[in-house]
Amino acid sequence: MRGMRFAARLALPCLLAACMAGPAWAGTLTELKGRFEQEKDRDFTTRYATLREIAELGTLEALRFLEHVSVEDADPGIRWNAFFVMAQVPLPEAAEALLKAFWEREKERSSILAAWTSYRKEPLPAQIVDEVLSRTDIGMRSSIVRYLGTQCDARFLPEARRSLSQFPAQAPSVTSALIAQPSPEADQLLLEVYDDGRVWKPALQHWLDMQNEDGGWNYVPQSRKDASSSSMTAAGVSSLLICLENGEPSLAERTTAEAALERGFSALGTQMRLDKDSLYTLYGIERASVLGRRSSLAGKPWYAPGALRILDEQGADGLWTGPYARPVDAAIAILFLKKATTPLAPVVTR
Repeated sequence: MRGMRFAARLALPCLLAACMAGPAWAGTLTELKGRFEQEKDRDFTTRYATLREIAELGTLEALRFLEHVSVEDADPGIRWNAFFVMAQVPLPEAAEALLKAFWEREKERSSILAAWTSYRKEPLPAQIVDEVLSRTDIGMRSSIVRYLGTQCDARFLPEARRSLSQFPAQAPSVTSALIAQPSPEADQLLLEVYDDGRVWKPALQHWLDMQNEDGGWNYVPQSRKDASSSSMTAAGVSSLLICLENGEPSLAERTTAEAALERGFSALGTQMRLDKDSLYTLYGIERASVLGRRSSLAGKPWYAPGALRILDEQGADGLWTGPYARPVDAAIAILFLKKATTPLAPVVTR
């Protein structure tokens, strides 16, 4: 334990230094395309990290490859998230490609809007904003509400209130937008929504509905080809626990949720590969396990094997190399080593 604490302390100044340094490119487009092809059987986070490196090249050729991936890749999660890396390419052609895809690919509109509002600096065409506000699509509306907040648009608070009242599944996204754009009116809206419990019951039901037969969760619920993964199962378990703590479920609802939790924890223990999972996934396992006060999953301890693996992979400079930028991976490693998550009340977890 002392060595683990020392590793975390050692990493902190290195993390700060890395955050101040510029990005380091991993290779040419040809090399990165070859690596992406070799990773087709790897986990989502590894492949997504390679796409991000391709986007960082900032060339038109890189953009065209990302467009190809958004159409042709066999993994729906990768196809949809290709839009996010496309949005990070600092070229006007990237904006043009996203707008073209928005009008041509209706099923992917939510991902395209989320990508644009997360990474592009250009304002969205008014036609798109009006189109989305006239519809009830959850993913698209939540992105537009966030966008209205960043633009200081007068429609922000009314649309946020409407989303929270009529589309409670949007609550996490809309809540983050309200927190990012603080005002007395935004604070009052948050208090109204969360104090009366209107958010927690629909959120709880959402995660129950999305649970797979094997007890886990997958990245794209609409696609049964997308198998349950340890990262998404950790997210599902954590979300159920938080909903139970903050909501006021009936006895029947609590019984159902607790049974789902047990299946989820069992699935997580079966799915986790502490020697191979990404640092991001390990942190998800830490969050779920600490929130639920579990020292083992499916009879297997999670902390000691995960911590030893993380210590073995720490570089001489105190940082880690994973699927994300090194400062990000270092931050995730430290959070795992320190068990940084705060446990929930025992009555919630057992």
